[in-house]
Order: sequence, then structure tokens, then C-alpha cells
Amino acid sequence: MLKLLIELTQQRMAEKLMYLSSLECTVLEVKVIEGLGTTIDVVLSNGVLHEGDRIVVCGLNGAISTNIRALLTPQPMKELRIKAQYVHHKEIKAAMGVKIAANDLEGAIAGSRLLVVGPDDDEEDLEEEIMGDLESLLSRVSTSGTGVAVQASTLGSLEALLEFLRTSSIPVSTISIGPVYKRDVMRAGAMLEKHKEYIVRLSIPFN
Repeated sequence: MLKLLIELTQQRMAEKLMYLSSLECTVLEVKVIEGLGTTIDVVLSNGVLHEGDRIVVCGLNGAISTNIRALLTPQPMKELRIKAQYVHHKEIKAAMGVKIAANDLEGAIAGSRLLVVGPDDDEEDLEEEIMGDLESLLSRVSTSGTGVAVQASTLGSLEALLEFLRTSSIPVSTISIGPVYKRDVMRAGAMLEKHKEYIVRLSIPFN
């Protein structure tokens, strides 16, 4: 019954449910795939992606602008996270999950938006827009350099954790996105000479 309902909805209500003129796309995961390099798994909620599109995503060291080399979806009855042979597409329409292969994606941040540079768009303006999400989070970091260290796997989970700390009146000294490394632990230890109560690194669990 559920399968029939979904099929009928897709066949008869596609135009009412989808607004393909406006792109809405979110980065879910950044992964290294053998033979493809660093890729991003995204959810295309609205709009259309084409092979060769110029895209802009939020990065740890600034905005990342690159061209889509390949749009990939899993074989039928498979998931993106399962290693398998992928199906290549010239075009992907919403709504679905897709793996994007492109250059320079190593620093891409999971949970951030993905924008496409259109013929009438200014690439620098889109880069500023995409980095606005991260900059709004950076504004919550204590300017005194005193507070706990916060780390998360995605932009969304980092935002949720920062909001909880804000409502709890707990200052934050540094934030980071991605796996926890030794340098991150050492950075948190710097609070030893300032405020011992803040020698804490709060991290959202990683898969």
C-alpha cells in the first residue's frame, strides 16, 4: 500500500510537490572513495544538478568552488554508504540522494548547503553567502579565549551544541568540525593555565 501510494504521488503530483527552479541541496557526508577521491554525499531536496555544474560549498579553510566531475547514485536496492558499483548520471532531479565527485572537496563541511553558480551569478558573492553559516557560528566563540572546546561531525550538530551551551551560559573558546586529532586535545589543555573548569572538549559522537 505504501509503495503504491508513493508511486501514484510521483506520477500524478510531481509538478505540485517539486519546484525545480530553485536549488536546495545539503551536504550530508564527506568520504574518500577509491578511484574517485574525496566525494560528498548530498540530499537534493529541490532543483536540478548537472554534470559539469560549477558548485560552491562551505569549507574548513574557506569556500570551495569546483566543477562536478560525476553525479553518482547507488545500484537499485543499495545505499550510498555501501561500497558498490555506482550509476553515472548526466543530470539529477530532486528529490533524491546523490554522490558528487569533484576536485578540492577535502575540506568540505558536512551539514552545509551546496550552491550552483548560474550564468547570472557572481561566484564570489555565492562564496560569501555559503560561508555566512559558518561565520555566524564563529561569532559565538568567546573573544576572551576562555571556555570549553567544541567539536562536531556536521555543521548542524555543531550549531545545536553551541545553542545548548549558550542557553546554559557556558563560554566556548574554540570550535571545529571533523574528526578529533591530538592537536585538538592539546588545544583544549591550554585552559589549564587560565581556567581549570574549562579543560573540556565536547564532541558529538562520530560514526
